[in-house]
Amino acid sequence: SKPKRQSFSQTTLESPNFSSTINLSISRRAPLRTQDYIVLTGLKISCIIGIFDWERKKKQVVLIDLKIPCDVYKASQKDNIADAVDYKKIAKTAIAFVEKSDFQLVETLAEKLADLLIKTFRLAEIELAVSKPAAIRGSQNVGVKIHRIQPIACSNDLVFLSLGSNVNPRQN
Repeated sequence: SKPKRQSFSQTTLESPNFSSTINLSISRRAPLRTQDYIVLTGLKISCIIGIFDWERKKKQVVLIDLKIPCDVYKASQKDNIADAVDYKKIAKTAIAFVEKSDFQLVETLAEKLADLLIKTFRLAEIELAVSKPAAIRGSQNVGVKIHRIQPIACSNDLVFLSLGSNVNPRQN
């Protein structure tokens, strides 16, 4: 004989022991059509960075790489800069910030720059690398790469909806 296939039936829902909760997250921001990115690599900027006395006196070159998720479809269809992410403004903001900075660690520079760009340009997320080409003798480069997402607490783009049912709550 064939084994019976179990199904989720209405009688299950009507059972006095049945309890359910549905959680639904809704985003007002339209999901990306594809995973497109604006990529800016090898942005050379001179700044004070480092822990040693000589590094605190002389500017050094750091390299900045940015990867910013965004949907480029609309801009590509209209071929209009007004519909595109203005990566020139993002680059100028990064340059101005880094040139004036004087952090000891590339980790701190990366965190502060990511935070600034997320807040200034209302980015949902950013991947950012900061490196010092001259930091380690014999290596081409050394640095950090971080990926940051805009904190949900700061986002006005999320709505949470919870629906629940607790049939016969004293037993469940």
